[in-house]
Amino acid sequence: MTTPAAVRRRALLERLPLPGTPLLLDGAMGTELLRRGVPTPLPLWSAPANLEQPGVVESIHTDYVAAGCELITTNTFRTSRYALERSDHLESWATWNRQAVGLARRAALVALADVIRAHLPNTVRVLGKENARKAGKERSLSRASAV
Repeated sequence: MTTPAAVRRRALLERLPLPGTPLLLDGAMGTELLRRGVPTPLPLWSAPANLEQPGVVESIHTDYVAAGCELITTNTFRTSRYALERSDHLESWATWNRQAVGLARRAALVALADVIRAHLPNTVRVLGKENARKAGKERSLSRASAV
């Protein structure tokens, strides 16, 4: 019997490039936050930006995708239970992490919407109308929240 984890692993491996082909990961979130004027104080460093400056975090993700990255990492370097407990934020562990994942996902959906529009006009059939609709809706929401 195939486990759900095995199915997810196989799906991920099918999306990765051929063996020996490089895969481009995004860059440093903390450095970019500092460069854009967002404070990153210890002990949580870049984590508060997810809640206090979500537009900046999302724009960093989006900029990395525009520069050609193929994998987006979440801004969760200091959102572990251990780090949040030490800074008296343990009760909001789920909120901090959901926000970080949500920002990365929205940036990925914005990038997907751009790919659908600019490079693959027939992708709607491949991805399915629902995924294309979600990508377009997320892009609209992202732009509206940035205003």
